[in-house]
Amino acid sequence: MKIGFIGLGIMGSRMAANLQKHGYSLVVFNRTRAKAEPLLGPCGTFSDSPAKLAEQVHVLFTMLAHPDAVEEAALGRNGFLSHLERNALWVDCSSVNPSFSQRGSFCRRAGDRLRSRGRGSEAHLLGRR
Repeated sequence: MKIGFIGLGIMGSRMAANLQKHGYSLVVFNRTRAKAEPLLGPCGTFSDSPAKLAEQVHVLFTMLAHPDAVEEAALGRNGFLSHLERNALWVDCSSVNPSFSQRGSFCRRAGDRLRSRGRGSEAHLLGRR
């Protein structure tokens, strides 16, 4: 199973590294490519956009810092939701208020695309450095 990971900050990079440590192949995307470098190699490739990443994976994790980043990665010009493989799973672990996913326009647009392509789940995390 190939896993995608978008958002490689403090928490995302560690989560992605842990998946790799357990033998999963990753396709990663981060606005700053340098943060992805430690994950690249035989079990990790970098994707040029969230859309291209989604075309290659069965499960996609997002771990982003704020609602606008989630919305841009999911629904923006190169957003992943229109490119998910059929029956793929999107797991949003972003550190945003859970009410964000119920915000009117985002919820409608994301829901429409998920119903036609895949499934989604929220797994919000709290943590400290």
